[in-house]
Amino acid sequence: MSRLLALDLGTRTGWALLQRGTPPRFGTLDLPPANEGEHQVRFALLHAWLGRVREQQGYEALAFEQPILPRRAGELATTLHTLSLLWGLAAVAQLFAGQQGLPCEAVSVRDAKKALTDKALATKDEMVVAALKVMSWKVANDHEADAGAVGLVAYERIWPRSMQR
Repeated sequence: MSRLLALDLGTRTGWALLQRGTPPRFGTLDLPPANEGEHQVRFALLHAWLGRVREQQGYEALAFEQPILPRRAGELATTLHTLSLLWGLAAVAQLFAGQQGLPCEAVSVRDAKKALTDKALATKDEMVVAALKVMSWKVANDHEADAGAVGLVAYERIWPRSMQR
C-alpha cells in the first residue's frame, strides 16, 4: 500500500496523506495554546492523534518538515518558546515512528520548497499556488501545502520509483 503521513509541524500542524496513484488527502491539526515553556499537552495531543490516524488510515511511514533556526541579520528571528515547541513536536513524531517501527524522514524546508515550486526560497503564497494550480491539490492553507511538499520528498526517499514493482 505504501501510504505516508507528512507533517508541517507547528501550532497549526498541516498534514498530508500520500499514496502513489491516488490524490493526497490534506488537513490541519490545531494544537491548543500553551503557557510559556509548557508544551506537554501539545506533545501528548500530537502523539495521540498520530495513533488515531494510524489506526484509521494505516500509514506505513512518517515524515516531517525539519525545524530550522531562522536568522535575520545574524540574530535569532524566533523565540526559545517556539524553538522548544517545534523541536519537541519533531521529537514526538520520531518517538511515535520508533515505537511503531515506521520509517521516519526529516525533510529540510529548502528541499520541500524546491520539490513543489522549483525554488528553494519560495514564499508561503508560492507554495499554496503551486499546490493548487500545478499539483491540483485541494489544500486549505500553507501548512497543508508544506505538508504535501514534505510528502513528495519523503515518499521518494523511502519508496523510490526505481524500486517500485
